[in-house]
Amino acid sequence: MEAPEPPVGAPEEVPSSTAVAGPRYRLDRESVAVHSAGETVSVVQGPPLRLPPGSRVGPVYRRTPGGEVVVPTGRLHVRFAEGERAEEQRAELAGIGVVIDRVPAYAPHTAWVRGARGEIAESLRLVERLAALDGVRNVEPEMLGERAWR
Repeated sequence: MEAPEPPVGAPEEVPSSTAVAGPRYRLDRESVAVHSAGETVSVVQGPPLRLPPGSRVGPVYRRTPGGEVVVPTGRLHVRFAEGERAEEQRAELAGIGVVIDRVPAYAPHTAWVRGARGEIAESLRLVERLAALDGVRNVEPEMLGERAWR
């Protein structure tokens, strides 16, 4: 049996920053803004002063090595062993509080998952539990970073 791959360049939390997700959050202290599915995520230094209705706050990370600021979405990418089908793991995943969002047709041994409550912190806490499951080869949180123009 093949051992799971160790995480590469695991992000480190940036405790002095906060991610604010929801309607556009503008503030002088804003340093990064990323967009996902019609939502804006702004990274600010320290706690946000005012939150627009419908906003959520979350942690901020910095990729290592390199230092790019990133924010977790709450989704995790899970890769099972070749030949295994992610859909067949649905019951086992549900048993530890994980919901499958999507299984890519081109890679049926992988899945995008999230914690059952949909909370970012919950999903991040599930990484180690997922990695310990039989047949899991890799678990990686989805992280959004600043758009890079080439």
